[in-house]
Amino acid sequence: MPNNQIQFDAVAGIITRRIEEEPASKNILYSILKFCIECRTIEDVAAYFEKITQNSATLHSCGTYVSWLLKLNAIERTDSLFKTTPEGTVIVNELSYANRLKALFEKRPEFRNYFIKILQACVEPKSKDDLEEMFDDVYKATGLYLSYFTAELEDAGGLVWMGKWKTTDDGTALITAVSPNEDIKGEMYEN
Repeated sequence: MPNNQIQFDAVAGIITRRIEEEPASKNILYSILKFCIECRTIEDVAAYFEKITQNSATLHSCGTYVSWLLKLNAIERTDSLFKTTPEGTVIVNELSYANRLKALFEKRPEFRNYFIKILQACVEPKSKDDLEEMFDDVYKATGLYLSYFTAELEDAGGLVWMGKWKTTDDGTALITAVSPNEDIKGEMYEN
């Protein structure tokens, strides 16, 4: 393996570990990386950050997240533009919401129907109370509270809290590609 490839893989590994070490910031870091696949000004990044964090608490400022990604060589700054590096682009693909949702379904196949039904229910935003009312049988059937399912789906990028639970575009793509009793199919989910 050429030395450049070893260095590339090492940087990509460092980026992945850093993102995984920040569970509360994972989706924000991933989203900024994905957004910066195209060159962006800091104003563009800040506006995007405001959009993706509206109605949710964040632990850090946009500047802190951008600073982390710059230090990790996940994004680079050229003049006044920010762009995801080739190593960062690999991470965007590896940590894509589609891949994370597929991994969730593979990790917990016994809960697959609940995950799908929650995603389907939240295509139209639902409050926590609305969901609990709709899925009042979840605890009896699984021994797990509904919050387990929403947290797992949020971490995988299928749900987002925007004052209410809302299925993301990737979550919608998943439920379009699969029904509760079918295998995941479709180009988005093929290896």
